[in-house]
Amino acid sequence: MSADDKLNGRGALDLSFLRGAAKPRATGGGMSRRNLFRGAGAVAGAGALASVASACSIQGTQTSATAADATDWYAWWAGKKLNGQFSFDNWAAYIDQDKNGNHPSLDTFTKKTGIKVTYDDAAVTDTATYYGKIAPSLAAGKPIGADLFVMTNGWEFTELVNNGYVAALDNKLRPNFLRNADESVLSPSYDFNSTYSAVWQSGYTGIAYHSDLVDGEITSWEDLTKAQYKNQVAMFGSLDELSQVGLLVNGVTPSSSTKSDWEDAADWLTNKLSPNVKKFYDQGYLDAFKSKQMAITQAWSGDILAIQANFPKVKFVFPEEGFGVWHDNMMIPVTAENPLDAMTWINYYYQTSVASVIEDWIWYKSPVVGVREYIRKVIDDPDYVNSELAFPPSDVLARAYEYVSIKDRTTYDTYTSIFNPVVQGS
Repeated sequence: MSADDKLNGRGALDLSFLRGAAKPRATGGGMSRRNLFRGAGAVAGAGALASVASACSIQGTQTSATAADATDWYAWWAGKKLNGQFSFDNWAAYIDQDKNGNHPSLDTFTKKTGIKVTYDDAAVTDTATYYGKIAPSLAAGKPIGADLFVMTNGWEFTELVNNGYVAALDNKLRPNFLRNADESVLSPSYDFNSTYSAVWQSGYTGIAYHSDLVDGEITSWEDLTKAQYKNQVAMFGSLDELSQVGLLVNGVTPSSSTKSDWEDAADWLTNKLSPNVKKFYDQGYLDAFKSKQMAITQAWSGDILAIQANFPKVKFVFPEEGFGVWHDNMMIPVTAENPLDAMTWINYYYQTSVASVIEDWIWYKSPVVGVREYIRKVIDDPDYVNSELAFPPSDVLARAYEYVSIKDRTTYDTYTSIFNPVVQGS
């Protein structure tokens, strides 16, 4: 039976039969951004691309016709060759790093494959800004300076696909993805069969607070509206993150919400929450929070997990009303000058030993199977593997929700017209 034939109820590829053939790999070393001075060992695992006889190639998409649908992706990939280099745009502090600022996993990849990586960890500060930077070049059919970038699921991701700005990924070139991708990321709701993407990391958006600066415990989004927290709350300026809070407080599932739901959510955000908000942040929120510029903040789970050893009074909460789960994804622009080299990295990354070294540094949620056990047994980092911020129990995960789902520009314009005034203060 081919991989195409083995579909589970959600339309994702069920490749457990391939995972069973995966062999244990040699020991790797790890480090954490909590402590840049822990030694980083070599990462093991084959980096060469290989075909899997039973694996399907490029998957189809369930969305309506897009610019990408007219492309013959088999021919597109057949015409590509390895050039021995590629450029990678990512968020800050989102890959393993040693005390000299080098990235051991990338260095080991280069040693094993001969492919040099130009890595920019300051390229992405938020999805809208990054998309705004690269979209004009992509629309003009020009290179963007990166062969691989990380994009969070949301409207910008949808735009990249609908406009034909990103390449469909040939599964024959990513057999490790088919073997080792966690079932939850094989066919995410925003990208059927991971046609255009491969998850880099996942995480959760909740509440962090300095317990010495608040009275009692904070357990809900509603708690942030209390009068004593005026000008003591920070929220994300991302509409995906912000709208979700207002919707969840009103008992609405974000992914199936309507215009009326958005208006009600914006009303709560404007009239109930905003009076207490000191500032709307991008990823720069963490430095401000650590220096106690605010007592409470909307926060990403991995960030707080990474600082708690040095800030023991900082608490992280999965709010009672619900919280966000998001996915950052590797994507290859159609104008990439070195797409096959970038694809080689995607395939290489989806090995348990490789992903574990990266994960033990960044402390989010890996898309690769076996990472938790590898870190437990080989790297020996109990702080990570035993943390509920990284691995929430099932009763907590029952309150996790995906972002608002928007499929077309008209709906997006309506959505932004409702929520932008919350951030802009008008």
